[in-house]
Amino acid sequence: MKRINLLLFISLLFSSVSMAQEPYSIPESSLRIEFVCEHINNNAGQVGRPRTPIQPPTVYLCDHTLYICGDYGDFSLQVLTDDETAVYSAYVTSGTTEVQLPATLSGDYVLQLECGNFLFTGEIAL
Repeated sequence: MKRINLLLFISLLFSSVSMAQEPYSIPESSLRIEFVCEHINNNAGQVGRPRTPIQPPTVYLCDHTLYICGDYGDFSLQVLTDDETAVYSAYVTSGTTEVQLPATLSGDYVLQLECGNFLFTGEIAL
């Protein structure tokens, strides 16, 4: 009986933590951006890769608005063309939940988020 109560308590704890990560609503028509993670070594003194896998940021796109779920600290954001020309860049501070991309952008782009020693790359269509 104690095990069942403990498992119930743990499941309730995790469900409340996951609900607390998204305090605002995301439009139903938004699409989740799938990221590929690449480890970049910005620190010359650091050796090798971390042993634990990094969780990519959860980002949704609706029209020209990016919705950022969770707090990943400060990071740089770039929108690139296929030939890797930057058409938009911004520095996103911790706690930011939305980033408005310029309405003049249309077509297919690459979205890059640089968070510390990690580069997350995903594709977006505007």
